Amino acid sequence: MSWAQFEPYKFLLYLVAPLAWFAVTRYMDELLPPRMLGGLVLLLAAPVLDAARWNPSPLRLIVVTLVYGMIIWGMIVLLSPFRYRHTVERIAGSFSRAKVTGWTLLAGAAFHIGAGLFVF
Repeated sequence: MSWAQFEPYKFLLYLVAPLAWFAVTRYMDELLPPRMLGGLVLLLAAPVLDAARWNPSPLRLIVVTLVYGMIIWGMIVLLSPFRYRHTVERIAGSFSRAKVTGWTLLAGAAFHIGAGLFVF
């Protein structure tokens, strides 16, 4: 594809790129890590879905459901990282809430590890 139509604006790239980098690192510093986390979750979903696709067990739908939940969560975090920040602040605001959330996530992880060991 030819990029000739953008040739007259090429000199602006040398001005806009450093300004954009400065603005992003200065004003969005607390929003970049959640976006990175959402992007990594979205990248992780493809190989997991590909591996679950060819498994003959009907219980593979547990993994597929989990992965589609991860995809939805990753898109939400990627598109609105401030919601992730507010959720973390709400959870980490009190020790008891953080403890309950941690135990809940640990139980869910143990369930999925057990399903992975005994089903697949």
